[in-house]
Amino acid sequence: MMRRMEPVVACVVMESEGPWVKPEITKRVDRPNSFYVTFRTILQTFNKWNRNGRNYAAEAMVPALNAPHLVELRKKKSWVGQNGHPTQTTPQAVMNIDPTLICHKIDSIDVQGNTLYGQITTLDDDMWGKQMTKHILQGMEVAFSLRALANIIKVDKRRGMVKTPPHIVTYDRVILPSHMEAYQDMSSEIKLHTSGGEARNVVQESFVQEIHENEVRKFLLESAGAFVAEESQRVKDIVKVFDVCYESVGFSNDGRSVFIKDTNSGDTYNIALEAYVENQISDVFRNFH
Repeated sequence: MMRRMEPVVACVVMESEGPWVKPEITKRVDRPNSFYVTFRTILQTFNKWNRNGRNYAAEAMVPALNAPHLVELRKKKSWVGQNGHPTQTTPQAVMNIDPTLICHKIDSIDVQGNTLYGQITTLDDDMWGKQMTKHILQGMEVAFSLRALANIIKVDKRRGMVKTPPHIVTYDRVILPSHMEAYQDMSSEIKLHTSGGEARNVVQESFVQEIHENEVRKFLLESAGAFVAEESQRVKDIVKVFDVCYESVGFSNDGRSVFIKDTNSGDTYNIALEAYVENQISDVFRNFH
């Protein structure tokens, strides 16, 4: 009898491979002080096994893509992705986007069947966005890959399924696709030429870091506390008016208020959160109960 695999509590997921497709350029701007392209592309496919041995259920991914923090970022035209996944493997590095490495923004998304499409605009900068624009105009096919905190249920030693909504960070630009069906233009061979001659593509295994439940909760609480301290005007006002010095932020059971303790006076303040801050916090914790 086959031994049943135990589900993994939570994992930091960085697919080092993503859908590699020929972008459909819908807008090209090349004039003084403006240089970028907007294009439509595949970001991910659902209900199918990718090369990394993972299967993302559509019923889990669609709600995750419409989480409040992603809806807000798209509305503010600020949902960006990096040029490559983070090189550091700590949860903090994975869950935060490095503004010095961003190269594109995700303007909008739509799901058709089991395929997630996105409208992408390269960033008009003098760094990775400009490089990406040049690559696309030179005919390079680009790839995007999911970065998230997810519950993964193991099917066997190699494969795992995502059946509950993950906390999606972004879709970074990567090199090689994990969904083989994402190839659109197979008419010619793609080769890399270097000073030493022709080089072969190198496939790097995707990165998945298993995290103990206590570590996940600790990390989420620390991140949520930092977010509240930065985004909640009510918390800022209390800290400023009463000159509060505190070390950490505690949360009520319903997540609608926070507690901060003044390390000097010993007084504890119970502060009700603004609705938009509360929604951001509750969305993260709801997916990992």
